[in-house]
Amino acid sequence: MSSPSFNVPKNQKLSRAEIVALIRHTLSILAQPGQTVELRIPGMQGKRTDSGYFNDFDKLAAAAADYENRAEGIYITVNPVQPALLARSSNHVKDYAKQTTSDKDVLRRRWLFIDFDPVRPAGISSSDAEHQAAIERAQTCREKMAQRGIPSLLANSGNGTHLLIPIDWPNDDASTALVKDFLTLLDAKFSDEHVKVDTGMVGASHLIKLYGTLARKGDCIPERPHRRSARAKTLDSLRCPRAARPVHPLLQPVAPAPRRGLSEPHPRRSIPILANAAKPARACRAQHLANRRRQARLPAAGQYSRVYSGRPSPVLCRPGIRRRTDFSSPGCPSSAVPYQSQWRCN
Repeated sequence: MSSPSFNVPKNQKLSRAEIVALIRHTLSILAQPGQTVELRIPGMQGKRTDSGYFNDFDKLAAAAADYENRAEGIYITVNPVQPALLARSSNHVKDYAKQTTSDKDVLRRRWLFIDFDPVRPAGISSSDAEHQAAIERAQTCREKMAQRGIPSLLANSGNGTHLLIPIDWPNDDASTALVKDFLTLLDAKFSDEHVKVDTGMVGASHLIKLYGTLARKGDCIPERPHRRSARAKTLDSLRCPRAARPVHPLLQPVAPAPRRGLSEPHPRRSIPILANAAKPARACRAQHLANRRRQARLPAAGQYSRVYSGRPSPVLCRPGIRRRTDFSSPGCPSSAVPYQSQWRCN
């Protein structure tokens, strides 16, 4: 698997104009013209959070560049927020911000964010090996999704790797539940002791790294250097319509299997019973078919009858004897088959 090419120079120390250009290009991809975006810089001096709201991306890029080599990380809201929030700090950053964006302030979901984070102690940068492991894991996930027609943008967060899927969903409970299920599914498939999929990025107001800025967790040492975040150069995945719900085929409901005739063997997986009860169920079915062939004989104790939509099966009895549909057997407990589903056993 070839390593992706990111728009980041080998020299991490850039001029202010180069940093502004990188940030401005990132915003041109992630945000629409005139969209309101929050710029947030948490953990300044260990305790304060600086925040500002921008609809002028040139001013946002300039403000973010001012925090180069000062902040541990610089972030933005990935989804558009209410334009009214500009009144908190219009196109400038405010120190010690008391209010920041909440989920109810988001207009729509425009990106589904997946974070592949190397497993390491908190508060430090990833090593080169850990960083490469996250990139490879994200590439594998991206290829699997591409096979199902799910486009994504690959980005380097500086310590891990991000995938961003273009979507156009309302900001409601159904979208939140779908994002949660999707991240849980990816976590089960792609997380291990080395790289984890962050399942906490569910809320519509979550932040992402502002690509083009430095990731500066802990001290910069040769084993764990600071790196500049960047998006991948390839943008072919974004030249397609944004996905409507659901985002991927893996969460779509599975079509029910066609109904089979009584004489056909029923697949084991189509019978909703416990695995250890499969054999009693087949025995019940065989006995039921034997009863139908005998037609005029009363079924003996221990035999079973099938239920069709709550009505008794057509078992014929001798004249003058009441029809019986429920039979008991010590060899087949009532828990072996589901009540009024496929078979009934009392």
